[in-house]
Amino acid sequence: MLTDTTLRSAVEALWTKLWSGGLANPLDAIEQLSFLLFLKRLDEREQDAERAAKLRAKKFTPIFPSPDLRWSYWTQLPADAALKHVKEEVFPFIKTLGGAGGSLACSSRPARPSMPCKSRRRTRTCRATCTSTC
Repeated sequence: MLTDTTLRSAVEALWTKLWSGGLANPLDAIEQLSFLLFLKRLDEREQDAERAAKLRAKKFTPIFPSPDLRWSYWTQLPADAALKHVKEEVFPFIKTLGGAGGSLACSSRPARPSMPCKSRRRTRTCRATCTSTC
C-alpha cells in the first residue's frame, strides 16, 4: 500500500497510461517497468563508473559498445522511434551481457519489450521476437 500521496498519484497515472494503451494485465505492466528500470539503472551505473575513472585518471571501459544503446540517448527520441530502437537495438544488446548462455541471455529468453501499438490500442500488443537459443 502506497502512503506517499505524490508517489501514489504518479503510480496511478502511469498505470492509467499503460492500461489505456493496451497493457491491461498488471504482470505485463510490471515486466515492462522492470525492463525500463533495469535499463535506466544500467546507464546510471555506467555514468558513475565513467566519472570515477575520470577522477582517478584511469582508463574507462564502457559496458555499452555504442552510446546510442544508453538510456540517456534513446529516451530523447520520439516515442515510436524510441520503442523501435529499444526493440531492435537495446534489448538484443542486453541479452548479450554476460556472454552466450549467460544469465541475462537465458533468463530473458521468453521476455521481450512490449508496449502498446499506437494504431491498435487495447486490441494487440507489439512484441519484439526473441531469437535467443538458450
